[in-house]
Amino acid sequence: MTSNFRDLTKTYKELSSLYKNPTRPLSGKAASDQNAGLAALHTKLLRLFDDNKERLVSEAKKPAIYFKVLALLYEMDDYRGLPPSTGDLIREEWNAALSDLTWHTNAAGKPGQTDPMSEIDFTDPVVRSLWKAKVLVGVASVEIRRKSTRLDILREELNVLEAFVEHRLHLPEAKLPSWTMLAFVRAAQARVARQNQEYDEVRDRLPSIIHCLDERAAEIIEKLSVLEKQKTRTKEDEGKIEKLTDDLVFIRQKQTLSSLFNVGLADLQRGFLYSAGYACEAARLQFRLHGQAFHRLYNELIILSIKRARTSTESLEELCGLRNELESDILPRLKPEGEAGNPKLYLYGLRERAVIQSSCGETEEMLGTLDEMEKVGLSSPQWGARINVLRARSCYQSWARLPEEKRDERLLRSALEYSEAAFTYATGLQANVISSQNTKQLLADIERSVSKNLIDTIESLVNYGTVQLFLGNATEAIKSGNAIVELSIDGNPRLLAMGHLVLAEAYVQKELHLEAHRHLVSAKTLESQIDHKYVDDRRRAVERLMPEYLDLTGKTIAEAEEMLLGWFIDRRSSKKSINKIAEDIGKDRKTVTRYLKRLKNPENRNSPFRHLTKLAGKKK
Repeated sequence: MTSNFRDLTKTYKELSSLYKNPTRPLSGKAASDQNAGLAALHTKLLRLFDDNKERLVSEAKKPAIYFKVLALLYEMDDYRGLPPSTGDLIREEWNAALSDLTWHTNAAGKPGQTDPMSEIDFTDPVVRSLWKAKVLVGVASVEIRRKSTRLDILREELNVLEAFVEHRLHLPEAKLPSWTMLAFVRAAQARVARQNQEYDEVRDRLPSIIHCLDERAAEIIEKLSVLEKQKTRTKEDEGKIEKLTDDLVFIRQKQTLSSLFNVGLADLQRGFLYSAGYACEAARLQFRLHGQAFHRLYNELIILSIKRARTSTESLEELCGLRNELESDILPRLKPEGEAGNPKLYLYGLRERAVIQSSCGETEEMLGTLDEMEKVGLSSPQWGARINVLRARSCYQSWARLPEEKRDERLLRSALEYSEAAFTYATGLQANVISSQNTKQLLADIERSVSKNLIDTIESLVNYGTVQLFLGNATEAIKSGNAIVELSIDGNPRLLAMGHLVLAEAYVQKELHLEAHRHLVSAKTLESQIDHKYVDDRRRAVERLMPEYLDLTGKTIAEAEEMLLGWFIDRRSSKKSINKIAEDIGKDRKTVTRYLKRLKNPENRNSPFRHLTKLAGKKK
């Protein structure tokens, strides 16, 4: 082994230890900011790897350290918000490993009849070390491609990886479990599911991830207890204690990231801001005790986003306070300067500032922030979509704030161009929204996309529909609104509510007020499930457009009476109880009760007052 190769191994161990355990400088009491030391070791390891890369890559049987370094370099790049420095090699090595695993694994994830891998002794420590490192490289490869590859392809790769770990590496009967690898693979599966808005799968994966990490923690604690009880310890024993301690702190970090933080992030995406806030507040203490500094800052950024989303655009003083907090406490620590900072998180922080500036009507400042985002240098479709969404918003908000006689339609045309650009970035499609003749074709185009980011796609459609409403193109707004509803219906009530609000406003423009009311009620029902002031503000704006009268054109007398009864209950009663409703609208209790029961009938499934059925149980 050359001295250069020995340096590579030594630096890998130093970086791995510091990354896993940032509590060491404070004797395990709490985590301290080790970003400067991590950056220096990361740079050193990458240089040593480059010096040895040619020889390592050319070896027929690559050593475990090669795969371990690849995985650690990826994790460090991801942690520091940098593009993957070894992404091409990671993908190449994973393709080779995946070919072997797929060839020798059947549909049930079990070995085939003729399986050369059965000759491999997976109880051998050297073999286990090698294949665990390959598993980490596989997870890294999926993460690198998560924004550019069909998610069903990545899901299948992770299923193969999970089957391999379960049947080859996880051997509890031989007292050789592999809890950590199982947790890492399942956490990756949960991230892919969250990106695809499959929140039920995220929820179902979570207990398994926590269980695996808990089992690994118990295993480490048991080994530490045995070593700590020894009256005399060798240097080797001390090394084992140090390594196990690092692993235990690392497990605690992963548990916080996989559970509390990711629950908070998923709930923020869907508009469940109360539960998102609780999760991130709980994660805040855990990150302070054992987490990395950038993980903690990301969590702080999410908490600030939650506070902003719970603040009405009318509360300018509160919004300005959040902006000041962001600019003084978070952004300076994320700004990329030499080896310091974090480009990816800095972009998230700048986007949050741009959203607050938008809410405060600070258009010029917002445009400056967007220019700064483009200068960061992390060009990607994801950020292209998000920046264009915000540029579109700045255009149509500027138009809306102008006196009517000074409004220039060119601002709306620019907003429409930015919305279309956001859609193109989010989906990777050449076709734009306006080229789709109807919702069905638009959804088919989106389904055909290989690399779509679903949430960014929906956000771009919300923008597109909003701009078309300002332009008076209700039909185009309805097309995008229906697509938003279809794409959000399985798990994102925040975006689903926005889709219904786009549709409600479009039908108001078409003077189809019953249809508008139906979508407004749907949005209001969803709003009761979430806690998002932007949705609340927009719903109130649409309500102000609704007429105070009920259009009964084309209705029979019986149908008109039925509609009027529902309208009065919905618009003219407190809805506190059946008796109070009857009192408020001047009807007897029996009439109200019978009406609410009739609403449950199948023939009334499309009634704009169907939501009132929930009042049937309010007897007092």
